[in-house]
Amino acid sequence: MLEKKIKVLICDDHDIVCQGLVNIVSDEPDMEIVGCATNLDSALTLIKKLNPDVVLADIRLGDESGFDLIKQSCQAGFEIPFIMITGFHNEFYLSKAIENGAAGLLSKESPGRVIVNSIRLTFDGHSVWPMELLKNTYDSLAISHYSSTTSIDTAMAIPNFTPREKEIIKFLLKGNTNKAIAHELGLSDVTVKKSLKNIMNKLHVDNRMKLAMVISRLSLE
Repeated sequence: MLEKKIKVLICDDHDIVCQGLVNIVSDEPDMEIVGCATNLDSALTLIKKLNPDVVLADIRLGDESGFDLIKQSCQAGFEIPFIMITGFHNEFYLSKAIENGAAGLLSKESPGRVIVNSIRLTFDGHSVWPMELLKNTYDSLAISHYSSTTSIDTAMAIPNFTPREKEIIKFLLKGNTNKAIAHELGLSDVTVKKSLKNIMNKLHVDNRMKLAMVISRLSLE
């Protein structure tokens, strides 16, 4: 029995970029292109119609933003990993991608193997970020997340996690996906997802990347 292919949607306002990405992804036996969009409205329409597994979206979609596409997709009830692609590879766009809940950021000059491996990783629940930019962005976001309300020392006080939530956090720190955590703990995917939402609420974060930044500073001993 053939395994289900990863359904990929591409969103870019430049036809030549769309075609280049189509050529790269179409060569992979475990992936299929389900559509290409050149603006936010058409991208959202295709997301609702096709329910892709992963979306590759340009940060700039003409006069619109790929980040707005993430927001509107979430508002429509779709929890899809978005990999943002850009010709402007810098810490500003990395921080914006993290803040808006993207699953990764790639340069348009990334080799094909990097692009397809990133699709596989995000499909499996991981995030993909350029390591050369991540350290400074990680530190600045972690500090700014708390500085507006309280000191870092105060913010690092551990909330009252349940035993199950503590177990899930420990697996998160090891880089496990939701499916892997569910398997290890004998839980359903829905239960793990619900527990993660509770953990994020307790830590006052709104996406998985921010959650990873915060829990990496916690001691659950």
